[in-house]
Amino acid sequence: MNGIGLFPFLRYVFVTFLFCLLIGLANMFGREVTLDNVRNIDFKIIRGFSSGIDILDPKGRDIFLSSVGNLTNSDGEAFYPVALIYRDGCIENGRVKKLCGTFPSLSSVQNQLRIGNVFHTYGVDILETKDGKYLYISELDGGGKFLVGDAGKYVVHGRNSIMPEITFLKGAHYFLTTERGVSKLWEKNRWLWLMILIVSAAVYVFLLRTRKKFESHLRDAYQERKLDELRVIENNSLISQLRLKIDSLQDEMSLDTSSEEKERLKNDLEEKNRELAELWEHHEDAVQSLERQEEMVSALRKKIGDDGRSRDIYRLGEELKNLKSLWLTEYPWVSRRDVESNVVTNSQERTPFTLYIALTGFERYLKRMCRINCIDAEDNVTRINRLFLNDKISISQKEFLTQVRIARNKWFHEGKYPDLELVSRLLRFLEKENTSSGI
Repeated sequence: MNGIGLFPFLRYVFVTFLFCLLIGLANMFGREVTLDNVRNIDFKIIRGFSSGIDILDPKGRDIFLSSVGNLTNSDGEAFYPVALIYRDGCIENGRVKKLCGTFPSLSSVQNQLRIGNVFHTYGVDILETKDGKYLYISELDGGGKFLVGDAGKYVVHGRNSIMPEITFLKGAHYFLTTERGVSKLWEKNRWLWLMILIVSAAVYVFLLRTRKKFESHLRDAYQERKLDELRVIENNSLISQLRLKIDSLQDEMSLDTSSEEKERLKNDLEEKNRELAELWEHHEDAVQSLERQEEMVSALRKKIGDDGRSRDIYRLGEELKNLKSLWLTEYPWVSRRDVESNVVTNSQERTPFTLYIALTGFERYLKRMCRINCIDAEDNVTRINRLFLNDKISISQKEFLTQVRIARNKWFHEGKYPDLELVSRLLRFLEKENTSSGI
């Protein structure tokens, strides 16, 4: 069960059990309707031979009782109660006189015909009594006697009615809550249930093997995706290094150097740009391969399906993937903070990764500005002051950069998170100054 898990297995067992129960009840409904149809045929047959019987002759009564006695079980209980009623009496199959108790003589039948409702269906007349019972009824010998039989609950409603189904559903609890009903349900469905269980077990094994196969493919896809991610991260790192080298070469070319030195720097710059272009091609291939692996992973996960716990894990995995994209892609500074805040904390007050990169970017900015302007400085305080003294930054920029420097030291040394407004200004400043947000 490692491939599917205990809860899905128990759910599968429950669904199979419920399916067996519903199929069993449907089978019992079909059986009940069939028995009612058989009663209709039996009544017509009994009506045929009862017409010629002399009910007043004891021998005639014995013939009738021996014929309809076949419709009783070994305990003498009637499967199908049938009674022949004449002027002064009534004879019925079965030890319990269900019909003769209602129709002890001919006059009682005639009385019920006056107060009840008689309609014709399936070639026989049916009497609906005042108490809602349905009885087959047929007049014999010109009214000298009547044949009455229990019409059941289903056939009386006609072919296009849904009342048989409704009637069965109302009484379906009989097969679930009584000993006799449960016994009937088991007796009539056990072999059908056995076949369902065999097929269900075969389907379960097939699904289990299929799931394991997909899980194996999914593990391979995860591994391929991981390799592609490593390629993208490595390419991003190389691209960042080349960009820094290109920036450095461009800065050196802006200085007063000899023509030979400038030519060398120009050749180096062209070479680095070619390397960057080639690396971008490989990088784009790696990104496309990563996207294909993402699509494959997503498709395989849909085929496998998940329980609630797996869905939670998958959701967390998707959030982790978004966070991981901060290493894979060079986001705009504000977007970088939004990704981290939504994935990690849903709060911009706790975005330590973006803040760390931003403060590192702040120092990169100062070093780059000093290098471009040939300013020699060993720490951030000196860099800010000398950039200001050389008119490379304004007084407002000097004050802002000083605030960032102080906040940076408190964050690194004391763990005090900077003011949110200051962080937002820093992100916008770095974006404006084209300072890379990559690692």
